[in-house]
Amino acid sequence: MLMLRLVLMLALAAMFVLLGAYLGTRDKKYLTYLMNAIKYLGYFLAAMLVLFILSRVIR
Repeated sequence: MLMLRLVLMLALAAMFVLLGAYLGTRDKKYLTYLMNAIKYLGYFLAAMLVLFILSRVIR
């Protein structure tokens, strides 16, 4: 659970930095990076959910 919290905090910090970079420069590439970060965070959370469910089923 510690790793999950760490990844979530790092992803949240990265998203705020990317949003700030977009607001500061108005360059669309930062929005693209932000959407990629959200997409990959979703993949990570889905994988963690599957692993959590598997660990409950195996017990």
